[in-house]
Amino acid sequence: MINSFSLDGTGWTLASLKGQAALKETTITINFAAGKFTGSDGCNGYAGSYTADATNNKLDQPFASTMMACPELITNQATAYL
Repeated sequence: MINSFSLDGTGWTLASLKGQAALKETTITINFAAGKFTGSDGCNGYAGSYTADATNNKLDQPFASTMMACPELITNQATAYL
């Protein structure tokens, strides 16, 4: 029997990525509710569904994302995050 585990009601804000602090002019987030996730990669918003159990969390793909143009450093960070 697999134990279910839910991230619903939780959210995270990125502090560092690959050993580097997140760019100060960005806020990178992910929030979970009702089996779905939403967030910002610091440039674009994204959303989708997820599954989780006691040992694995999986963001189901494909997921939706806006396609805003942002400065190169922010775009590079967003790409590395996603």
